[in-house]
Amino acid sequence: MLVEYVRKGGIKKFRKTRDAKGKLVPKKRSQNKGGNRIGILVAVPADDRVLIGWSLCNVKAGDVFDHDFGLSIATDRATKGSSAEIAASLAKKAHHFVHRVRNYYKDKEVEVNFQWPADRVGGPAGLGVNVDDPGQDGC
Repeated sequence: MLVEYVRKGGIKKFRKTRDAKGKLVPKKRSQNKGGNRIGILVAVPADDRVLIGWSLCNVKAGDVFDHDFGLSIATDRATKGSSAEIAASLAKKAHHFVHRVRNYYKDKEVEVNFQWPADRVGGPAGLGVNVDDPGQDGC
């Protein structure tokens, strides 16, 4: 099983600190990579194909990400299929994840078990790549 976490926030590369003279200078931050986990994408191998599922926590409603619960939702959506449309905020990451899965499981067919957002049919707009066409690799 291949897993990728979706995070809110991101890597903050610089922070300001004071040097010996008291002047504020940018200092590289080597730790604290990424933000809080808010979702998960999974690829589940099944016979001659790989099924992809997703789960996203509703942070605005005050929900807190639970790894086990999110993983169970994502694997259920992958194995049982889902007519639910993937969250628009997750579409671009899911598109890149599909390409990552194709590279990882080269001998298997990748099956996407969710609907892309209506304004982004065939994958996220702006990438110019149809995720259903294995001949294109826009990542």
